[in-house]
Amino acid sequence: MQLTTGFLAVFLVLFSPFASFADERLNQAIELFDKGQFLQSLEAFKPFEQKGDPTAQAYVGYMLATGSAGFTNMGEARRLLQSAAEQGNTSIVAQLADLYRDGEGGPQDLYLAASWYEVAATANQPYAQFQLARLMLLGFAGEIDQARAKGLLETAAAAGNDEAIRYLEAFERPARWAEAERYFNGANYEEAARAFLPMALRGSMLAGRRYAQSLLPMRWEKDVRRETVFWFSATAWRGDDVSQYELYKVYSTGELVIATRATMEISMFWLREAAEQGLPEAEYVYGLDFLYTLKFARAFPYFLRAAKSGHLMAQVELAKLLADPQGGKYINYDAAFAWLNNAAAAGNPEAQYELSLMYARTDVNQINYTKAFMWAWISSQLSTGRVKRRSDRWIEKMMYQIGPEERQKAVELGRAWMQKTLGDAF
Repeated sequence: MQLTTGFLAVFLVLFSPFASFADERLNQAIELFDKGQFLQSLEAFKPFEQKGDPTAQAYVGYMLATGSAGFTNMGEARRLLQSAAEQGNTSIVAQLADLYRDGEGGPQDLYLAASWYEVAATANQPYAQFQLARLMLLGFAGEIDQARAKGLLETAAAAGNDEAIRYLEAFERPARWAEAERYFNGANYEEAARAFLPMALRGSMLAGRRYAQSLLPMRWEKDVRRETVFWFSATAWRGDDVSQYELYKVYSTGELVIATRATMEISMFWLREAAEQGLPEAEYVYGLDFLYTLKFARAFPYFLRAAKSGHLMAQVELAKLLADPQGGKYINYDAAFAWLNNAAAAGNPEAQYELSLMYARTDVNQINYTKAFMWAWISSQLSTGRVKRRSDRWIEKMMYQIGPEERQKAVELGRAWMQKTLGDAF
Protein backbone atom coordinates (compact mmCIF):
# COMPACT_ATOMS: atom_id res chain seq x y z
CA MET A 1 0.00 0.00 0.00
CA GLN A 2 1.49 3.37 -1.06
CA LEU A 3 1.33 5.97 1.73
CA THR A 4 1.22 9.65 0.86
CA THR A 5 4.16 11.77 1.88
CA GLY A 6 3.51 13.13 5.33
CA PHE A 7 0.53 10.84 5.88
CA LEU A 8 1.23 10.52 9.61
CA ALA A 9 1.56 14.28 9.80
CA VAL A 10 -1.96 14.60 8.38
CA PHE A 11 -3.20 12.28 11.09
CA LEU A 12 -1.45 14.29 13.79
CA VAL A 13 -2.95 17.53 12.53
CA LEU A 14 -6.48 16.30 12.03
CA PHE A 15 -6.72 13.75 14.81
CA SER A 16 -4.21 14.86 17.47
CA PRO A 17 -4.95 15.07 21.19
CA PHE A 18 -5.17 18.82 20.79
CA ALA A 19 -8.24 18.55 18.56
CA SER A 20 -11.61 18.75 20.17
CA PHE A 21 -13.05 15.29 21.00
CA ALA A 22 -16.12 14.72 23.10
CA ASP A 23 -15.04 11.32 24.31
CA GLU A 24 -11.89 11.16 26.41
CA ARG A 25 -11.43 7.48 25.58
CA LEU A 26 -11.05 8.36 21.90
CA ASN A 27 -8.41 10.90 22.89
CA GLN A 28 -6.59 8.20 24.81
CA ALA A 29 -6.63 5.87 21.78
CA ILE A 30 -5.12 8.65 19.65
CA GLU A 31 -2.48 9.38 22.27
CA LEU A 32 -1.43 5.74 22.21
CA PHE A 33 -1.16 5.92 18.41
CA ASP A 34 0.92 9.13 18.64
CA LYS A 35 3.32 7.38 21.04
CA GLY A 36 3.76 4.44 18.65
CA GLN A 37 1.92 2.02 20.93
CA PHE A 38 -0.06 0.69 18.00
CA LEU A 39 -1.34 -2.59 19.41
CA GLN A 40 -2.75 -0.85 22.49
CA SER A 41 -4.10 1.92 20.27
CA LEU A 42 -5.82 -0.64 18.04
CA GLU A 43 -7.58 -2.19 21.04
CA ALA A 44 -8.59 1.22 22.33
CA PHE A 45 -10.07 2.22 18.97
CA LYS A 46 -12.04 -1.02 18.54
CA PRO A 47 -15.23 0.02 20.43
CA PHE A 48 -15.46 3.25 18.42
CA GLU A 49 -14.65 1.55 15.12
CA GLN A 50 -17.38 -1.03 15.73
CA LYS A 51 -19.88 1.79 16.24
CA GLY A 52 -18.95 3.27 12.85
CA ASP A 53 -16.92 6.25 14.06
CA PRO A 54 -15.06 7.51 10.95
CA THR A 55 -12.02 8.71 12.92
CA ALA A 56 -11.57 5.32 14.57
CA GLN A 57 -12.18 3.57 11.24
CA ALA A 58 -9.46 5.68 9.63
CA TYR A 59 -6.93 4.84 12.32
CA VAL A 60 -7.77 1.14 12.49
CA GLY A 61 -7.87 0.84 8.69
CA TYR A 62 -4.48 2.49 8.46
CA MET A 63 -2.94 0.18 11.07
CA LEU A 64 -4.41 -2.94 9.46
CA ALA A 65 -3.14 -1.89 6.03
CA THR A 66 0.39 -1.00 7.14
CA GLY A 67 0.90 -3.69 9.77
CA SER A 68 1.71 -1.07 12.41
CA ALA A 69 0.18 -3.24 15.14
CA GLY A 70 2.16 -6.29 14.06
CA PHE A 71 -0.22 -7.82 11.50
CA THR A 72 -2.19 -6.89 8.39
CA ASN A 73 -5.73 -7.46 7.21
CA MET A 74 -6.14 -5.81 3.83
CA GLY A 75 -9.76 -6.82 3.37
CA GLU A 76 -10.81 -5.27 6.68
CA ALA A 77 -8.55 -2.27 6.06
CA ARG A 78 -10.25 -1.63 2.73
CA ARG A 79 -13.71 -1.89 4.29
CA LEU A 80 -12.87 0.51 7.11
CA LEU A 81 -11.06 3.05 4.94
CA GLN A 82 -13.96 3.06 2.49
CA SER A 83 -16.46 3.59 5.32
CA ALA A 84 -14.40 6.49 6.68
CA ALA A 85 -14.03 7.99 3.19
CA GLU A 86 -17.75 7.73 2.50
CA GLN A 87 -18.34 9.66 5.73
CA GLY A 88 -16.19 12.51 4.45
CA ASN A 89 -12.72 11.70 5.77
CA THR A 90 -10.56 12.82 2.84
CA SER A 91 -7.21 12.26 4.59
CA ILE A 92 -7.30 8.53 3.90
CA VAL A 93 -9.02 8.55 0.49
CA ALA A 94 -5.72 8.24 -1.42
CA GLN A 95 -4.80 5.18 0.66
CA LEU A 96 -8.17 3.63 -0.18
CA ALA A 97 -7.52 4.37 -3.87
CA ASP A 98 -4.16 2.60 -3.57
CA LEU A 99 -5.90 -0.56 -2.37
CA TYR A 100 -8.19 -0.52 -5.42
CA ARG A 101 -5.24 0.25 -7.72
CA ASP A 102 -3.11 -2.62 -6.40
CA GLY A 103 -5.91 -5.12 -5.77
CA GLU A 104 -5.15 -5.35 -2.07
CA GLY A 105 -8.01 -6.42 0.16
CA GLY A 106 -10.33 -7.15 -2.75
CA PRO A 107 -10.67 -7.00 -6.53
CA GLN A 108 -8.38 -4.71 -8.48
CA ASP A 109 -10.26 -1.83 -10.13
CA LEU A 110 -8.38 1.04 -11.74
CA TYR A 111 -11.61 2.89 -12.52
CA LEU A 112 -12.68 2.97 -8.87
CA ALA A 113 -9.12 3.88 -7.92
CA ALA A 114 -9.34 6.89 -10.24
CA SER A 115 -12.65 8.01 -8.72
CA TRP A 116 -11.17 7.99 -5.21
CA TYR A 117 -7.96 9.71 -6.34
CA GLU A 118 -10.23 12.39 -7.81
CA VAL A 119 -11.69 13.04 -4.34
CA ALA A 120 -8.23 13.27 -2.79
CA ALA A 121 -6.87 15.38 -5.65
CA THR A 122 -9.73 17.83 -5.16
CA ALA A 123 -8.59 18.07 -1.53
CA ASN A 124 -5.20 19.26 -2.88
CA GLN A 125 -3.19 16.14 -2.09
CA PRO A 126 -0.15 16.11 -4.44
CA TYR A 127 0.28 12.33 -4.35
CA ALA A 128 -3.35 11.83 -5.42
CA GLN A 129 -2.99 14.47 -8.14
CA PHE A 130 -0.07 12.54 -9.60
CA GLN A 131 -1.91 9.22 -9.44
CA LEU A 132 -5.06 10.68 -10.98
CA ALA A 133 -3.03 12.26 -13.80
CA ARG A 134 -1.52 8.88 -14.71
CA LEU A 135 -4.89 7.16 -14.79
CA MET A 136 -6.42 10.05 -16.71
CA LEU A 137 -3.76 9.77 -19.42
CA LEU A 138 -4.61 6.10 -19.85
CA GLY A 139 -8.39 6.48 -19.97
CA PHE A 140 -9.30 5.23 -16.50
CA ALA A 141 -10.74 8.56 -15.32
CA GLY A 142 -13.26 9.19 -18.07
CA GLU A 143 -12.21 10.66 -21.38
CA ILE A 144 -8.47 11.06 -21.88
CA ASP A 145 -7.68 14.68 -21.06
CA GLN A 146 -4.00 15.38 -21.61
CA ALA A 147 -4.32 19.08 -20.80
CA ARG A 148 -5.92 18.46 -17.39
CA ALA A 149 -3.57 15.56 -16.66
CA LYS A 150 -0.58 17.75 -17.37
CA GLY A 151 -2.06 20.46 -15.18
CA LEU A 152 -2.42 17.98 -12.31
CA LEU A 153 1.19 16.88 -12.78
CA GLU A 154 2.34 20.51 -12.75
CA THR A 155 0.42 21.16 -9.51
CA ALA A 156 1.82 18.03 -7.87
CA ALA A 157 5.33 18.84 -9.11
CA ALA A 158 5.11 22.36 -7.74
CA ALA A 159 4.28 20.80 -4.35
CA GLY A 160 7.45 18.73 -4.56
CA ASN A 161 6.14 15.36 -5.80
CA ASP A 162 9.22 13.73 -7.36
CA GLU A 163 7.27 11.32 -9.58
CA ALA A 164 5.21 14.18 -11.02
CA ILE A 165 8.43 16.03 -11.80
CA ARG A 166 9.80 12.94 -13.57
CA TYR A 167 6.63 12.47 -15.61
CA LEU A 168 6.55 16.13 -16.66
CA GLU A 169 10.13 15.83 -17.87
CA ALA A 170 9.11 12.72 -19.86
CA PHE A 171 6.27 14.70 -21.47
CA GLU A 172 8.84 17.00 -23.03
CA ARG A 173 10.93 14.23 -24.57
CA PRO A 174 10.22 13.13 -28.17
CA ALA A 175 8.96 9.65 -29.05
CA ARG A 176 11.83 7.51 -30.36
CA TRP A 177 10.67 3.92 -30.69
CA ALA A 178 13.73 2.53 -32.51
CA GLU A 179 16.04 4.00 -29.88
CA ALA A 180 13.95 2.56 -27.04
CA GLU A 181 13.91 -0.91 -28.63
CA ARG A 182 17.66 -0.76 -29.16
CA TYR A 183 18.21 -0.02 -25.49
CA PHE A 184 15.78 -2.78 -24.50
CA ASN A 185 17.32 -5.42 -26.78
CA GLY A 186 20.77 -4.43 -25.56
CA ALA A 187 19.69 -4.97 -21.93
CA ASN A 188 20.21 -1.28 -21.11
CA TYR A 189 16.96 -1.29 -19.18
CA GLU A 190 17.35 2.01 -17.37
CA GLU A 191 17.70 3.92 -20.66
CA ALA A 192 14.99 1.77 -22.24
CA ALA A 193 12.55 2.70 -19.47
CA ARG A 194 13.43 6.35 -19.88
CA ALA A 195 12.83 6.12 -23.64
CA PHE A 196 9.55 4.18 -23.45
CA LEU A 197 7.87 6.36 -20.82
CA PRO A 198 7.14 9.37 -23.10
CA MET A 199 5.38 7.08 -25.58
CA ALA A 200 3.51 5.30 -22.79
CA LEU A 201 2.24 8.65 -21.50
CA ARG A 202 0.97 9.43 -24.98
CA GLY A 203 -1.25 6.35 -24.83
CA SER A 204 0.79 3.63 -26.57
CA MET A 205 -0.22 0.34 -24.95
CA LEU A 206 2.83 -1.49 -26.30
CA ALA A 207 5.12 1.26 -24.98
CA GLY A 208 3.43 0.97 -21.58
CA ARG A 209 4.12 -2.75 -21.50
CA ARG A 210 7.69 -2.28 -22.70
CA TYR A 211 8.20 0.37 -20.02
CA ALA A 212 7.04 -2.09 -17.33
CA GLN A 213 9.23 -4.85 -18.80
CA SER A 214 12.21 -2.48 -18.71
CA LEU A 215 11.57 -1.84 -15.03
CA LEU A 216 11.46 -5.56 -14.10
CA PRO A 217 15.26 -6.00 -13.84
CA MET A 218 15.29 -3.05 -11.38
CA ARG A 219 12.35 -4.40 -9.36
CA TRP A 220 14.29 -4.70 -6.11
CA GLU A 221 13.78 -0.99 -5.48
CA LYS A 222 10.47 -0.38 -3.68
CA ASP A 223 9.26 2.52 -5.83
CA VAL A 224 10.20 0.65 -9.00
CA ARG A 225 8.10 -2.33 -7.89
CA ARG A 226 5.02 -0.13 -7.54
CA GLU A 227 5.66 1.52 -10.91
CA THR A 228 6.09 -1.87 -12.59
CA VAL A 229 2.85 -3.26 -11.19
CA PHE A 230 0.98 -0.09 -12.13
CA TRP A 231 2.01 -0.15 -15.78
CA PHE A 232 1.44 -3.86 -16.22
CA SER A 233 -1.98 -3.33 -14.63
CA ALA A 234 -2.80 -0.36 -16.82
CA THR A 235 -1.95 -2.18 -20.05
CA ALA A 236 -3.55 -5.43 -18.86
CA TRP A 237 -6.84 -3.64 -18.16
CA ARG A 238 -6.65 -2.22 -21.68
CA GLY A 239 -6.44 -5.76 -23.09
CA ASP A 240 -2.74 -6.48 -23.57
CA ASP A 241 -2.39 -10.26 -23.18
CA VAL A 242 1.35 -10.21 -22.45
CA SER A 243 0.82 -7.72 -19.63
CA GLN A 244 -1.99 -9.88 -18.30
CA TYR A 245 0.36 -12.85 -18.16
CA GLU A 246 3.09 -10.73 -16.56
CA LEU A 247 0.59 -9.69 -13.89
CA TYR A 248 -0.22 -13.34 -13.26
CA LYS A 249 3.47 -13.92 -12.56
CA VAL A 250 3.76 -10.77 -10.46
CA TYR A 251 0.86 -11.71 -8.20
CA SER A 252 1.60 -15.44 -8.00
CA THR A 253 5.32 -15.29 -7.20
CA GLY A 254 5.16 -12.61 -4.50
CA GLU A 255 8.23 -10.87 -5.93
CA LEU A 256 6.60 -7.48 -6.45
CA VAL A 257 3.61 -7.73 -4.11
CA ILE A 258 3.02 -9.55 -0.84
CA ALA A 259 1.42 -12.91 -1.63
CA THR A 260 -1.99 -13.34 0.00
CA ARG A 261 -5.17 -15.21 -0.84
CA ALA A 262 -6.46 -12.06 -2.54
CA THR A 263 -3.35 -11.66 -4.70
CA MET A 264 -3.54 -15.32 -5.71
CA GLU A 265 -7.12 -14.72 -6.87
CA ILE A 266 -5.92 -11.72 -8.88
CA SER A 267 -3.11 -13.79 -10.40
CA MET A 268 -5.55 -16.46 -11.58
CA PHE A 269 -7.90 -13.81 -12.95
CA TRP A 270 -5.15 -12.40 -15.16
CA LEU A 271 -3.92 -15.86 -16.18
CA ARG A 272 -7.43 -16.73 -17.33
CA GLU A 273 -7.76 -13.43 -19.21
CA ALA A 274 -4.46 -13.99 -21.06
CA ALA A 275 -5.38 -17.61 -21.83
CA GLU A 276 -8.79 -16.65 -23.17
CA GLN A 277 -7.13 -14.11 -25.44
CA GLY A 278 -5.00 -16.89 -26.90
CA LEU A 279 -1.53 -16.24 -25.49
CA PRO A 280 0.08 -19.71 -25.87
CA GLU A 281 2.18 -19.60 -22.70
CA ALA A 282 -0.87 -18.55 -20.67
CA GLU A 283 -2.97 -21.30 -22.28
CA TYR A 284 -0.32 -23.85 -21.34
CA VAL A 285 -0.01 -22.68 -17.73
CA TYR A 286 -3.79 -22.42 -17.33
CA GLY A 287 -4.10 -25.94 -18.69
CA LEU A 288 -1.54 -27.12 -16.12
CA ASP A 289 -3.65 -25.62 -13.34
CA PHE A 290 -6.58 -27.79 -14.42
CA LEU A 291 -4.30 -30.79 -14.90
CA TYR A 292 -2.96 -30.57 -11.35
CA THR A 293 -6.53 -30.80 -10.03
CA LEU A 294 -7.28 -33.75 -12.38
CA LYS A 295 -9.75 -31.70 -14.45
CA PHE A 296 -8.61 -33.25 -17.72
CA ALA A 297 -11.59 -32.07 -19.76
CA ARG A 298 -10.90 -28.47 -18.72
CA ALA A 299 -7.17 -28.75 -19.42
CA PHE A 300 -7.50 -30.36 -22.86
CA PRO A 301 -8.74 -27.37 -24.95
CA TYR A 302 -6.09 -25.03 -23.53
CA PHE A 303 -3.28 -27.51 -24.25
CA LEU A 304 -4.70 -28.09 -27.74
CA ARG A 305 -4.83 -24.38 -28.61
CA ALA A 306 -1.33 -23.76 -27.28
CA ALA A 307 0.00 -26.86 -29.06
CA LYS A 308 -1.44 -25.69 -32.37
CA SER A 309 0.33 -22.36 -31.82
CA GLY A 310 3.65 -24.21 -31.58
CA HIS A 311 4.10 -24.31 -27.79
CA LEU A 312 6.33 -27.36 -27.33
CA MET A 313 5.53 -28.13 -23.70
CA ALA A 314 1.82 -27.84 -24.48
CA GLN A 315 2.37 -30.41 -27.22
CA VAL A 316 4.00 -32.70 -24.64
CA GLU A 317 1.19 -32.32 -22.11
CA LEU A 318 -1.44 -32.76 -24.81
CA ALA A 319 0.25 -35.96 -25.99
CA LYS A 320 0.38 -37.30 -22.44
CA LEU A 321 -3.36 -36.69 -22.10
CA LEU A 322 -4.01 -38.38 -25.45
CA ALA A 323 -2.03 -41.44 -24.33
CA ASP A 324 -3.34 -41.59 -20.75
CA PRO A 325 -6.27 -43.90 -20.02
CA GLN A 326 -7.46 -41.30 -17.51
CA GLY A 327 -8.05 -39.04 -20.48
CA GLY A 328 -11.08 -41.14 -21.35
CA LYS A 329 -12.62 -39.93 -24.58
CA TYR A 330 -9.39 -38.14 -25.53
CA ILE A 331 -7.37 -41.36 -26.01
CA ASN A 332 -5.66 -41.21 -29.40
CA TYR A 333 -2.26 -42.88 -29.60
CA ASP A 334 -1.58 -41.82 -33.18
CA ALA A 335 -2.19 -38.18 -32.29
CA ALA A 336 -0.02 -38.55 -29.18
CA PHE A 337 2.86 -39.91 -31.29
CA ALA A 338 2.42 -37.09 -33.79
CA TRP A 339 2.59 -34.34 -31.15
CA LEU A 340 5.56 -35.94 -29.37
CA ASN A 341 7.44 -36.47 -32.64
CA ASN A 342 6.88 -32.83 -33.53
CA ALA A 343 8.15 -31.51 -30.17
CA ALA A 344 11.00 -34.04 -30.04
CA ALA A 345 12.14 -33.10 -33.54
CA ALA A 346 12.14 -29.45 -32.41
CA GLY A 347 14.68 -30.42 -29.75
CA ASN A 348 12.50 -30.54 -26.62
CA PRO A 349 14.16 -33.03 -24.18
CA GLU A 350 10.91 -33.61 -22.26
CA ALA A 351 9.19 -34.62 -25.49
CA GLN A 352 12.11 -36.87 -26.40
CA TYR A 353 11.87 -38.62 -23.04
CA GLU A 354 8.09 -39.08 -23.32
CA LEU A 355 8.43 -40.30 -26.91
CA SER A 356 10.95 -42.88 -25.70
CA LEU A 357 8.43 -44.11 -23.13
CA MET A 358 5.74 -44.35 -25.82
CA TYR A 359 7.91 -46.53 -28.06
CA ALA A 360 8.42 -48.96 -25.17
CA ARG A 361 4.76 -49.25 -24.16
CA THR A 362 3.33 -52.71 -24.69
CA ASP A 363 -0.24 -51.39 -24.93
CA VAL A 364 0.67 -49.31 -28.00
CA ASN A 365 1.07 -50.93 -31.39
CA GLN A 366 4.20 -48.96 -32.27
CA ILE A 367 6.58 -50.66 -29.80
CA ASN A 368 10.19 -50.15 -30.94
CA TYR A 369 12.97 -50.49 -28.37
CA THR A 370 15.64 -49.17 -30.70
CA LYS A 371 13.77 -45.88 -31.13
CA ALA A 372 12.94 -45.89 -27.43
CA PHE A 373 16.62 -46.13 -26.53
CA MET A 374 17.59 -43.60 -29.20
CA TRP A 375 15.20 -40.89 -27.94
CA ALA A 376 16.11 -41.55 -24.31
CA TRP A 377 19.79 -41.19 -25.19
CA ILE A 378 19.15 -37.95 -27.10
CA SER A 379 17.09 -36.59 -24.20
CA SER A 380 19.90 -37.39 -21.78
CA GLN A 381 22.43 -35.62 -23.99
CA LEU A 382 20.33 -32.45 -24.37
CA SER A 383 18.75 -32.13 -20.94
CA THR A 384 19.76 -31.14 -17.45
CA GLY A 385 18.23 -31.49 -14.01
CA ARG A 386 15.04 -33.48 -13.56
CA VAL A 387 14.61 -34.50 -17.20
CA LYS A 388 18.19 -35.77 -17.47
CA ARG A 389 17.84 -37.80 -14.27
CA ARG A 390 14.63 -39.38 -15.54
CA SER A 391 16.18 -40.14 -18.93
CA ASP A 392 19.27 -41.69 -17.35
CA ARG A 393 17.20 -43.91 -15.06
CA TRP A 394 15.08 -44.98 -18.01
CA ILE A 395 18.19 -45.86 -20.02
CA GLU A 396 19.42 -48.04 -17.14
CA LYS A 397 16.11 -49.94 -17.11
CA MET A 398 16.25 -50.51 -20.87
CA MET A 399 19.68 -52.09 -20.55
CA TYR A 400 17.85 -55.25 -19.47
CA GLN A 401 15.42 -55.12 -22.40
CA ILE A 402 17.71 -54.71 -25.42
CA GLY A 403 21.09 -56.20 -26.29
CA PRO A 404 24.41 -54.37 -26.80
CA GLU A 405 24.18 -54.41 -30.59
CA GLU A 406 20.73 -52.84 -30.58
CA ARG A 407 21.88 -50.26 -28.01
CA GLN A 408 24.88 -49.40 -30.18
CA LYS A 409 22.63 -48.99 -33.21
CA ALA A 410 20.29 -46.72 -31.19
CA VAL A 411 23.20 -44.52 -30.07
CA GLU A 412 24.50 -44.27 -33.67
CA LEU A 413 21.03 -43.22 -34.83
CA GLY A 414 20.93 -40.69 -32.01
CA ARG A 415 24.31 -39.25 -32.95
CA ALA A 416 23.25 -39.00 -36.59
CA TRP A 417 20.02 -37.20 -35.57
CA MET A 418 21.91 -34.74 -33.39
CA GLN A 419 24.53 -34.10 -36.08
CA LYS A 420 21.82 -33.42 -38.65
CA THR A 421 19.70 -31.30 -36.31
CA LEU A 422 22.34 -29.42 -34.33
CA GLY A 423 25.20 -29.37 -36.83
CA ASP A 424 28.32 -27.70 -35.46
CA ALA A 425 26.63 -27.15 -32.10
CA PHE A 426 26.77 -30.92 -31.59
